[in-house]
Amino acid sequence: MVKRFTLKFPVFLLSLLLTFPCIISYAQQTGNKVQLTAVDGKVYTGTITDVSNGKYKVHYDNFNFDAWLTKDQFQVISNNAPAPGNTNVVNNQNNEQQNNQAEDKKIKMSTGSKPTKDDVIAVMKSAWEKAGNSMNPKVTITINSIVFGSSSKANYADELEGIPKNALITVAKIDFTANTFYTDGVQKTRRIMTAAVYRNKFNEWDVMNTATVYPDK
Repeated sequence: MVKRFTLKFPVFLLSLLLTFPCIISYAQQTGNKVQLTAVDGKVYTGTITDVSNGKYKVHYDNFNFDAWLTKDQFQVISNNAPAPGNTNVVNNQNNEQQNNQAEDKKIKMSTGSKPTKDDVIAVMKSAWEKAGNSMNPKVTITINSIVFGSSSKANYADELEGIPKNALITVAKIDFTANTFYTDGVQKTRRIMTAAVYRNKFNEWDVMNTATVYPDK
């Protein structure tokens, strides 16, 4: 009886050693679905979208939110990663990612001294939209219209407001609606903002609010 036990025990150990590395590699693959418990005590699900320096970028399901986590902060619940050797899936994902990066770069680095509507939309979304968490609601914006006015170089008063010297300022009237998501519904607040649009010291487009009216109030 003892001999049988000693024969089975190493086999059991071997099966654990063979299985354990598979679990580790399984968790490291992008595309895997994961489950985690956040600091608010709630359970969330998401997808691994990137791996870097031992950390995993997880995109939360149903939220516009990403977080870098360590492997002990989540549990893999399904494997949606591309199968080894499935180069078509990998190539399609890479091409999609490159196209998205190119589109982002096109919006942020548009040429010309005057802004486009895409430039203003990108800045507005970056400044206003929030993913939301247990303490704060999710916020998105809907751009209703953008109308550009005259352009002029920054003067001394503009420089005191933080606009770079000699920057070209374009006046814009931005009509947008802020959508705030609460548990009992969505609050919509329409604003018409008069703003100065210019390139900041990093040569990126910026929008400075100079006046705001609330037409629905």
